Amino acid sequence: MYEVRTEKKRMRAAYSERRNAIPVDRRSELSAAVCRRFISLVTYRYSGSLLMYSPIGSETDISDIARQALADGKTVAYPRCYEDSIMKFHIIGSLDELERGMYGIYEPPESLPVFDPASDHTAACLIPALVYDKGGYRLGYGKGYYDRYLTAFKGVKVGVVYNDFVVKSVPRGRYDIAVDMLVTDKGVISLNG
Repeated sequence: MYEVRTEKKRMRAAYSERRNAIPVDRRSELSAAVCRRFISLVTYRYSGSLLMYSPIGSETDISDIARQALADGKTVAYPRCYEDSIMKFHIIGSLDELERGMYGIYEPPESLPVFDPASDHTAACLIPALVYDKGGYRLGYGKGYYDRYLTAFKGVKVGVVYNDFVVKSVPRGRYDIAVDMLVTDKGVISLNG
């Protein structure tokens, strides 16, 4: 287990530096391409609920998906982090409701309704990462929020990432959960058969 943690730490540093080096205008182009691809999918069309995230730093910005989903009348929820690495998604009616929260990430107020992860089998949860591997496993920031949350989630798990950040494999532990599909600026990789 020590080797896995050490390798994850090394990869986090390397890929974070590499992603941060992408010029802002290029990241915007890549993010827009990811959003267009996802919105064109059957997964988007038939999802009643979308669980989003607020991008931090150089992460893929999926705000265009949220805006389209709200315009299409879908349920849109964003995560709010709590102590003990617990994360709950709260349903929003507008992106204007998001406020700076834990870790400086924009999140919904605690007063908004909580999305039940087992309630909607048509839901899609869009999950950020530094890198994904071709098996759908991710290298995040090491806090375990998504892995804990996804154990109860019954919908489609969608990894969103720049295409150049899909690698052959990432080190993983026994609690790491793979996504069902990857959406990148260059294409879609279905992983659940």
